[in-house]
Amino acid sequence: EYIRRYASSPERAAAFAAEAQRAIGASPDAAMPRMHLVELLRLTGRVDDALHEIGAISADDPFCVSRRGGLLLQAGRPAEAREALLTATQTLPENPTVWSNLGLAELRLGNAAAAVAAVRRALSLDPELLEARENLAIALERQGDVAGAAAQRAEASSIRDRLARAHFEAGRQLLESGYAERASVELERAAALAPGSANSQYLLGVAYNAMEAWGLAEGHLGRALA
Repeated sequence: EYIRRYASSPERAAAFAAEAQRAIGASPDAAMPRMHLVELLRLTGRVDDALHEIGAISADDPFCVSRRGGLLLQAGRPAEAREALLTATQTLPENPTVWSNLGLAELRLGNAAAAVAAVRRALSLDPELLEARENLAIALERQGDVAGAAAQRAEASSIRDRLARAHFEAGRQLLESGYAERASVELERAAALAPGSANSQYLLGVAYNAMEAWGLAEGHLGRALA
């Protein structure tokens, strides 16, 4: 989440990328700064560059294989994503995000039955995984199960509201306790789940103001008052 804050400003993104590249230059085998750079590139829409960077990390690392699958999905390459994610399910069989992304790859390839199986596996591991629930609704609809799709959409809406309220309350309490940076993480999650929430936008403005991130504070306060 903290990388997302850097990605929201071109100047901050450039500074973060420069720091990550310096760390990579000093220690080319260090995976952490390269993974941070990968995430920054992904968030700023430079998916091909992110794929290039992740290719420099060990191909045997299961988390890198999973991450590469997600990036390939974002790049609009579902067949390659499916191959990477199938590999990832062998080494990370209890990771719900891997199964959810595999379901999305299958969905984009037109394999509704395989998509349903994969996202149901994801939901068996994490029933609150919103993306999986939403993808299951789409896959069921493509199979002609309109009632099942409607039920999944209703459950997804309930999960979205519940998670948004939980993150907002956690952020509010952290902010009141003086932990502005930790509060901003929770409030960003709340705002992503409920973009129309003026309260989340307002408290984000307050948190970023406390962090002296003036541009971010102004943007969120403006959205709260819109």
